[in-house]
Amino acid sequence: AGARISLHSALNRRALRSRLFVAVGVCVANVAISALAVQPFATELLLRARVPSAYQMGALVGVAKLAGVLCCIALVDRLGRRPLLLAGAATTAVCWLAVAAGFASASPALVAWPLVGSFFCWNFSWSGLMWTVSAELLPDEIRAPGMGLAVVLFWLLSFALAQGLDPLLNALTPQGLFSALAASCALVVGFVVACVPETKGELPVPVSPIK
Repeated sequence: AGARISLHSALNRRALRSRLFVAVGVCVANVAISALAVQPFATELLLRARVPSAYQMGALVGVAKLAGVLCCIALVDRLGRRPLLLAGAATTAVCWLAVAAGFASASPALVAWPLVGSFFCWNFSWSGLMWTVSAELLPDEIRAPGMGLAVVLFWLLSFALAQGLDPLLNALTPQGLFSALAASCALVVGFVVACVPETKGELPVPVSPIK
């Protein structure tokens, strides 16, 4: 392994700077998908949509998350990271659009099942792969400080979004908020297509010694 270098040194080197920005961008994209922020509000949203047996449906969120994690474990080394990231963002966008349509049309079922499905979609992709892909993007020399920066930024942004979600829900209406979240997922798809390479089986990036 090469000598460890600081974040400041990495930012001054084009190859490392590019990798660092993409790795941090993956964490920001996971926040933009918003499943982590929506999760604590799942039962409240089901009740707001007048879903029968809302508490039982809320319990299905845990089942959906477990099923998603198991699918991710089964598929990640067969299909690769990038296809799962793309599929996760795209299918979550579809779920958010369906939830928005359900609220707009006062259809409890159209809110309930896509809402539960969104957590399956997120857990078979971004929930765990964010950490995997970000770490694989960074060479050994910068991995520790780079992941430290990504983790701190991820939790700060997640906290800010979680705190702002309830006011946004009231200001934009549920259908407005979930339409905006679907648009955010669409931007994430574009980011993955444009910026995120496949990291399956990728060897650590060699870095020349600092002179």
